[in-house]
Amino acid sequence: MSGDSGGQSTAQKALELLDYVSDITTVDGKILAIMGLITGLSGQAKVSHILFEQAKIHPTDIASLYYYRALVHFHNEKIEEARICIDKSLQLEPRRRKAVVIKECVDMYVPNPLKNNIKLYYKETESESHRVIIDNILKLKQLTRICMR
Repeated sequence: MSGDSGGQSTAQKALELLDYVSDITTVDGKILAIMGLITGLSGQAKVSHILFEQAKIHPTDIASLYYYRALVHFHNEKIEEARICIDKSLQLEPRRRKAVVIKECVDMYVPNPLKNNIKLYYKETESESHRVIIDNILKLKQLTRICMR
């Protein structure tokens, strides 16, 4: 979602729908986590953080919670925070394919301070790395759609 009014409008509609659903059902961690994802991707970082923290309190899939948080961090170009969340998600659910793909992209294109002795990684600015990761994720989505036909 972009920062334009169309993206904000879409995010607002999604939040209204989730708000409606939460009014007619018991609020659980998954609804709060999805609300955290939507608000984070629409630029409402503080609200997103609060929703993610509240999601931890309610019964939820914690691996998904960390995965959603990682997506928000990537969107906001906080690569190290995203890396931490992806690692936590994979510790809880090692076979989560989406998280594995993102982890591999990050490890390939973003220098890790803990791997200073490895010289064979692509060095660029964090913003450029973010674009490369997003491009690779979009390509993987296209390939997945083609394979599913």
